[in-house]
Amino acid sequence: MIDKSKLLMVSPTPAEVKIARETANLTTAEAASLFGLHDGSSWRRKEILQERSSNKRLLKPAEYEMLLLIAGIHPNFELMVRK
Repeated sequence: MIDKSKLLMVSPTPAEVKIARETANLTTAEAASLFGLHDGSSWRRKEILQERSSNKRLLKPAEYEMLLLIAGIHPNFELMVRK
């Protein structure tokens, strides 16, 4: 079982999304594919903060958790291959 209190469940900033993607060594196209988006330009919108706009395209908290796991930078959990 997972200790739910260890989940971050925060809404990331566009800069945090970009850092996590780059740490995972993913291109925007690869990240888009992993998260079911059409193409890299769809992902890039998640990494751009437009002034005076509430960017509805940001990653959801659970998506950010997964990106941190993929990047190997989640502060509380790590992915492991099953034996």
